[in-house]
Amino acid sequence: MQSKWQYLTLSIILSGLLFACPAVAKPVNSPDHAKHREQDTTAVHGMVLFGNQQLYISHLGLYHPPHDRQIIAAVEIRDSDAKRRFDKMRANYTGLITIAPKAFPLANLAPEAVSFQTEIVADFYMGHFERGGKQALSNVVLTLQKPIIYQQLHAKLTAPKHAQFWQLGQGDNAFIVYRISHAPDQDYIAKVKSSLNCEGLCELQYNAKRKGPELRFPTQQAHEFIADDNAISIMVERNIYYETQDFKQ
Repeated sequence: MQSKWQYLTLSIILSGLLFACPAVAKPVNSPDHAKHREQDTTAVHGMVLFGNQQLYISHLGLYHPPHDRQIIAAVEIRDSDAKRRFDKMRANYTGLITIAPKAFPLANLAPEAVSFQTEIVADFYMGHFERGGKQALSNVVLTLQKPIIYQQLHAKLTAPKHAQFWQLGQGDNAFIVYRISHAPDQDYIAKVKSSLNCEGLCELQYNAKRKGPELRFPTQQAHEFIADDNAISIMVERNIYYETQDFKQ
């Protein structure tokens, strides 16, 4: 009789343990995990740094993940010592500046991101950080605002009829940014002088038949754009960044 009770008690205990055990985890090559890997945008995301009174970063995008986004955002160097060193560098160097942030998920820069990336830590380069640029500063903390421009890049987008640009800023602190479209195309930023009042962002159209790639304006000349169906003359002072190699396909 006692052995029957011992057997029954053991059976109940084993049954309880079985139901208490959690479900077996899915293997890492399951569809859910594969989908997660495809959506992971963590990488070193190189950027152009430009601007005068207001600094901006422009992500060096590509047509393929995890870099398939065109992003422009206002940034700030809040640390006084880092700002001093940056200003000293700028006083002696007027060429292209790129930055190489520590790896982070690019999707965190989406305006609607739940975990928006408010800061990045980056090394600064005089020149292109992947093409012979010289490192000038290291581990600089940049505070990011919500992107002014954030668009997905696709090599097979429908081609626009005319080249499209955005203007950031106004007056002597204005810049134009080319809107990247279908392949082949280009990434292009220029310093301009414009009478167009753009507190945030203005959309521009360049009506010549030329589109990217190989649409780069001669400097110290005025060029005609269309803004809100009105013609406007914008003086292109300096070409900051121009890239076609990464947008062939």
